[in-house]
Amino acid sequence: MKVNKMSQILLLLSLLSTGFLFAENWQIISPGLEYGSFQLAVASEYGNSQVDVIRIDPAQYDFELLLASENDQQNRKITDWVKDFKLTGAINAGMYQKDYSTGTGYLVNYQHKNNPYQHSTYNMYFVCNPKIDGLPEAQMIDREQPGASELIDKYHSVLQCIRMMATGGKNVWTKKSQKWNEAALAQDTAGNILFIYCSSAYNMYDLVNLLKQLPLNLDKMMHLEGGPPAAIQVTTSDFDLLHPDDSTRIPNIIGIKGK
Repeated sequence: MKVNKMSQILLLLSLLSTGFLFAENWQIISPGLEYGSFQLAVASEYGNSQVDVIRIDPAQYDFELLLASENDQQNRKITDWVKDFKLTGAINAGMYQKDYSTGTGYLVNYQHKNNPYQHSTYNMYFVCNPKIDGLPEAQMIDREQPGASELIDKYHSVLQCIRMMATGGKNVWTKKSQKWNEAALAQDTAGNILFIYCSSAYNMYDLVNLLKQLPLNLDKMMHLEGGPPAAIQVTTSDFDLLHPDDSTRIPNIIGIKGK
């Protein structure tokens, strides 16, 4: 059967729109844990313009907030956080203040309060360790969704950060010219939690739009960290993802372990 050039173009566009061309980008690391590497549609002035994504099923992986203020006051490289606490993976738990310890947004873990104050303009929360049965083991909560405050109060561990994408995948980042590499946290429409790391520099408004083009089914997203402190590691017996190779010592991380 002959296929003319226009038909080939239409087929390509169809495959892109459905995400079939990206299917091979996902690698199963273990049940409930997947890795995807994607080329962004617009090239960055710096770096390879790729994004690394770890997709985590909260039903099969435990999440925890690990804070230097609660653990010997010792900031660690991302590799040391993973090694010392026997984690499968870790990513920044938000930005921190000039004391190199206190989170810039509300940050609590059970009875320990790293920062007990709500930030007035941070509109996205990551929560884990529910206080009652029947709730997702981990999820993201938009400050503007109905019942947000009541839902947040039902979790022992809470991280408040800058909202990048509101519920439903809406880009809410203000257009600005500043560019940086990015560590972000997202939730997809199936309730999976995604660790997202882009080592190339983008302004965040453009990055959100580029991520929306990928087959990630993003529902919500929050900024965790940018610049040298931004870091991620996921490691198993036959898989290892690490950015950057020699990371800054950071005070707070989100860690994951298999159940």
